[in-house]
Amino acid sequence: MRSILSLVLALGSVAPLAAQVSVPVPPTKMTNPALRNVPPRILVDTMGTPYEVNAPAGRVYTALLRVYAEDLKIKAELSDSSLLQVGNLAFNARGTLGGRRVSAFLECGSGMTGDYADAYPIYVSLVSFIQPVDANRASVRTALIANAYNVTEGARPIQNCWSNGEFESRVSKLVIKKLAQ
Repeated sequence: MRSILSLVLALGSVAPLAAQVSVPVPPTKMTNPALRNVPPRILVDTMGTPYEVNAPAGRVYTALLRVYAEDLKIKAELSDSSLLQVGNLAFNARGTLGGRRVSAFLECGSGMTGDYADAYPIYVSLVSFIQPVDANRASVRTALIANAYNVTEGARPIQNCWSNGEFESRVSKLVIKKLAQ
């Protein structure tokens, strides 16, 4: 009886095959370099929603480089055309990220001075990945890892930040806009 109940509960918690979505995006590991003797943060997952674009991966890569330089004003220190990756693993943002308020994209907590994302310097790792779908289409995914830090506080100088997904979505939309030009 107990095993039948366990089986029923197990089967009830599984979504039907028709409801399951299979996305052919391999998991990727991204490490935020250590900051002032704080262990590095590691993000291991599918890194957000892949946005499919109607352009070959090479064109998407070129458009992504332009988005980083022209729209986001972020130096793409990582620009690997063989791996189809663009980004910067270690840079600081203060007040704005990609031309907008940091707190519009990141949740880092808040205190008496307001959102830590807007008040503190933010240590950021940002990488965009391009995955060819076929000869004329590719998908773009962006990973954003960040920490807010306050050098004046001794007890808790580092605040982990969490992305709300808006920045990653914005990168993909800017790529689509660049490709249309």
